[in-house]
Amino acid sequence: MSEELDDAKKQLTAWKEASIRVSKRQSYTVNGRSITFANTAEIKDMITYWRSEVNRLTRGGIRVRRVKFID
Repeated sequence: MSEELDDAKKQLTAWKEASIRVSKRQSYTVNGRSITFANTAEIKDMITYWRSEVNRLTRGGIRVRRVKFID
């Protein structure tokens, strides 16, 4: 699971860096070639997703809050 957690942390870091790049400039052109970054909504969704994955893996999986026994 450690490898999975490391991968999730790397993804979260990469999407945070993408957010910073997009906040500075949405697209640019160099030597006639144009590059457009992902839209901010997609980046926000991915940051939320990977943050929840890191939290889930850090906690060690599913947490049980309540158990109800039925006779």
